[in-house]
Amino acid sequence: MRPTVPQPQDSPRRSRRRVRPPAPVTESISVNEANETIVIEEPVLAPVKPKRRRLGWLVSWQLWCVLAVGAFGGVGFLSALMLFRPDALPNCPAIFLPLASGSMRLSCAQASANKQTIKDLRIAIGLVNDLPADHELRPEINRLIEQWSQDMLNLAERAFQEGRLEEATAAANQIPEYTKAHNSVAERVERWRTTWLKAEAIYQQAEAELRQGKLSRAFDKADKLRYVENDYWKVVRYEELYKQIQSLGEDGNRLSRARSLAKQGNLDNLLLAMQLVQKIKPESYVYDEAKKLVVVFGQQILDLAQTYLDTRNLSKALAVVQKIPPTANLQEEIKDFTNLAQAQSRAWQGTIADLEAAIAQAQKLSTGRPLYGKAQQFITRWQLETEGVGILDQARRAAQRGAISDLTAAIAIAEAVPQDNPRWGQVKQDIDRWTAQIQTIEDRPYLDQAIQAASPGDIASLQLGIETAKQIRPKRALYKEAQAKIQAWTEQSERIQDQPYLDQALALADGGDVPAAISMANRILPGRTLYGEAQAKLKTWQAGIQAQQDLQESYRLAGSGTPEALSAAIRAADRVPGSNAARIDAKEAINRWSQQLLELAQGQAQYDLGRAIGIAQRIPQSSQIYSAAQQQISIWQKTLPSPTASPTGN
Repeated sequence: MRPTVPQPQDSPRRSRRRVRPPAPVTESISVNEANETIVIEEPVLAPVKPKRRRLGWLVSWQLWCVLAVGAFGGVGFLSALMLFRPDALPNCPAIFLPLASGSMRLSCAQASANKQTIKDLRIAIGLVNDLPADHELRPEINRLIEQWSQDMLNLAERAFQEGRLEEATAAANQIPEYTKAHNSVAERVERWRTTWLKAEAIYQQAEAELRQGKLSRAFDKADKLRYVENDYWKVVRYEELYKQIQSLGEDGNRLSRARSLAKQGNLDNLLLAMQLVQKIKPESYVYDEAKKLVVVFGQQILDLAQTYLDTRNLSKALAVVQKIPPTANLQEEIKDFTNLAQAQSRAWQGTIADLEAAIAQAQKLSTGRPLYGKAQQFITRWQLETEGVGILDQARRAAQRGAISDLTAAIAIAEAVPQDNPRWGQVKQDIDRWTAQIQTIEDRPYLDQAIQAASPGDIASLQLGIETAKQIRPKRALYKEAQAKIQAWTEQSERIQDQPYLDQALALADGGDVPAAISMANRILPGRTLYGEAQAKLKTWQAGIQAQQDLQESYRLAGSGTPEALSAAIRAADRVPGSNAARIDAKEAINRWSQQLLELAQGQAQYDLGRAIGIAQRIPQSSQIYSAAQQQISIWQKTLPSPTASPTGN
């Protein structure tokens, strides 16, 4: 029951002695971390009693309040008070809960509930729920508790839709068990967790496809998020995943283009390829691959610099290597490369002093340096080169006078250089040169003697020169020169021997005795100098014989004068080649026999047009009257009777 407020009036039973009333206590309401309502009692100083002349107004104000409460009820009064006097709202945190009226509690509960947070809604419910079941405000309180419980469930649902699953679950579990809203908490939480697990599985599947670079399949997986019953997953996480797919596609294109450029191998393409992969951000699924490619491309640039160095282009090699960006993490390799390049350039000078200086510089690369192993290889090579250069210098000094004994001694000294020595190629060149000098000194007398012997130019002299030159054996320095002389003298000798046969054959052919000419030309045997020329003449003469035979055969065939014979004769005459002199006679015969065929066709046309057309069609295109024959055939074909349709039987 609400406590009664004593009125300031005199009572006959009350002692006239004034007693100071005890200090009233107010109740402060707060909520701890467990969302439990805590009541804190704090003493409040007694108010100072106003002067009598102002008491009438105060009583009047309190009277109006009582009347207002009676007229509107507790809730209506407070509502009106909030409407007309917002500054007159109760100080809810300072209310002494055991003495607070139901209306006061409800007002504070509504104020708390209006904040629409889980915490404030629980406070609101806690403020009014412990009022008695028969309280006059209980129906309104019950309705509001159900509403606030539903508000809590709605806030939990909102948290879930915004992606805060645990917060949503915790909020739903705070809904009082005696409310209708609580009946759907278990089902709602289970649905949330099921939906969340389903969405997470879809997202993970899409990510797995992304890691394998399967963009199409990743997009298909991501698209399923659009149908998940959660705004956070269907919007926020879907868009996030879609952007990742789109970004990965772009990154994949960058990688593909970068690899394509790198395959072309030149410096500009390698630098452009490196720029492309460096645009890929760390959050990309292909970032690790991109990082590896940066190193690979950097190494390719380093290899390209090495190719310039291998061609002894030091300035170009150093310019190329300086273009490798720091992101390739090859700074140590670049430093070592520069040191070794400078050492190599010194070694190129080839002297012992230069080689020793190169070795000293390469030895500056200590163990653990990236190119330490390569430096050691160079050092070993240059040490061997130093030995080889020393021996080669000694051999060259020995060969300076150029005598056979000097050259032989130089060769013996140089052969002390092992063939696996880096300078062996240079040593071998000198040995071959000195050997050729020795052979030339030894064989030159034979070649000079052969030239002298063959100089008269007759067959015997030429043969003597050939035999003398043959003393120079294969693989000797003058062997090729000797063989060239032998070939020339052999051709000269054969021409002297075979030219009379060819000249006589030509004379016989000019005289018309082609068979005798052919027989004479056949005396020039295969492999001889004039054999090819003789065979060309033989083919010409043999073709002429065949042409004469074909022409004679055409005359024989045309003798009977029938269309068939004349046609056969024309074909035989047409076999005579145009390059043969007999072609003129053959052409005249073809024209004559074609004229005869046309005359036979014209005579036949009086009796049988079909037969006449067939004869005229035998006239060849090479004939002078071919066009006239074709015109006549056309006329005859137009006058042929059209075939009549055969009668149909029943």
